[in-house]
Amino acid sequence: MASRNCTRTRTSFLLHFVLFAICCLATRSTAARRSSARRADRLSPPLDIQLESVNCSAFSVRWKMPRRHVSTITGYKIFYTELKNGRPLGTASVKDVPLSVDMLTTGQFDGQANFDVDIGNLKVNTKYRVSVGAYGWAGEGRPSMPRDVGTASHDTCMPPSPPTEPIVVAISDTELALSWQQGESEGSAPIRHFLVAYIRPEMDTEWTYIREPIESNSMVMKGLIPETEYQFVVRAVNVHGASPPSHVNNPVRTLGSRVLQVTQTDFEVHLGLVASHLQCK
Repeated sequence: MASRNCTRTRTSFLLHFVLFAICCLATRSTAARRSSARRADRLSPPLDIQLESVNCSAFSVRWKMPRRHVSTITGYKIFYTELKNGRPLGTASVKDVPLSVDMLTTGQFDGQANFDVDIGNLKVNTKYRVSVGAYGWAGEGRPSMPRDVGTASHDTCMPPSPPTEPIVVAISDTELALSWQQGESEGSAPIRHFLVAYIRPEMDTEWTYIREPIESNSMVMKGLIPETEYQFVVRAVNVHGASPPSHVNNPVRTLGSRVLQVTQTDFEVHLGLVASHLQCK
């Protein structure tokens, strides 16, 4: 009797052990499948990342979106850190690039979304470490492997030299004609336009810049106040920035209505004398 009870106890123990082992294996298998599913759902890093120096204070980052994540990615983050002696200096700065319908439609190349983002306001001739990561409704994905890029040296992104001192001539009671020449150097890129500012020394304490850029080396200022002194400075502008201002011209006064009348009368008298002289001949 005791032998039978012992046998039953061993059989029951073995049965429970087998059931316990099966449950453990099933739990592990389920956890592994869930872990594998989470890894499959996690957003992948962008593809074909390219870094390029733009000028002495900016670089560009280009990448492609993996096709399988088009419906799940809502944006990207660009992480960049200044390097010193090849090591990151401080915490990374982050530029957020949220996705929009326009970006997905206009950035298509061969059916794949492409991105091109400039990072500016950086230090001159400085190295940076960059990585890019996606984010979406399920969270943030794995960022790309870090890569290094540098801003250009100062001599490759020079603004122009200041133009010559403007020559100013009064042509009416409300108009002044200005002309100037390009400075010694146009800098590291061709000059795009000029910026002109004026001041009325008898009335103003600050310079006023004309809103419209001037694409030639001369202009006529209109709508001025009669019998008022004006002074001007000119700046040249290229893709890297504006030059220092030119030298300031000596004050030039617009004509008054009385001066215009006298000038016109003298001109008419002169024409009359010329006509009389021709008739006598």
